[in-house]
Amino acid sequence: MVAAFAKAIPVPFIGDSIATRCDRFVVRDTLQAKTSIITPDRLRPFYAIDNPWTVGGVTRSILKLPMKVLTFPIRRLIATAAMIKNVPLTVIRSVLLGRTLDRVLATGFLSEGSSTSDTTIDERIAAMRTSFDLAFASIHWDIAKAAISDAMSQASWWQSTAARLLAQYRKNSDIIESEVRDDEAIQSEAEKIRDAIQQPKVLELFNNFDNQFDTHLSEITADWAACISASENRTTETADEVI
Repeated sequence: MVAAFAKAIPVPFIGDSIATRCDRFVVRDTLQAKTSIITPDRLRPFYAIDNPWTVGGVTRSILKLPMKVLTFPIRRLIATAAMIKNVPLTVIRSVLLGRTLDRVLATGFLSEGSSTSDTTIDERIAAMRTSFDLAFASIHWDIAKAAISDAMSQASWWQSTAARLLAQYRKNSDIIESEVRDDEAIQSEAEKIRDAIQQPKVLELFNNFDNQFDTHLSEITADWAACISASENRTTETADEVI
């Protein structure tokens, strides 16, 4: 939700920066839960639209700067209108980022030495992003969007939320995460959304997304299929030991 609200912040680039931090927030929490040694910064190509720390990313940012500033008022009006409509889709994407990363970490796909080919971890991260985008675009999310919309209150407070985030960002860009955790309104809405995405029809869509992601990633690299197979074997062995 915060990522969607950030799009309405009336200052060029700040809204995009906050939205990216929200995605990083999801990724970091997932990594911590799995006690992974991979850092959120290394995974940035997976969750961020553009990686500003590459030569290409810096070049593209510089080339886009004049046009982004000149067209900012118009783009912001469009983004604000789209934000109100697309909050559910933004929420779905954030949930799937965490869900997908959790699944990937469980297979050991991003572990050193897990590759059966010459692919590096960074190449596998890039393949994850490609597969995520393809899978996300292939699913019709209308049912999930409707469920989340019904669960959410009328977000009449989005303007004040955006204004507060901007004020905090100006003081300290690292404070956004604590703002998300401490904001009672955001946490209340998040609890309703957690209930909404547990609906059978929504979970079915998420499972379809998982299958699409697996298919695309398997087509890009054989390492994914190998890791899935090894993970399933470990699960079977564990079950046999329990029995």
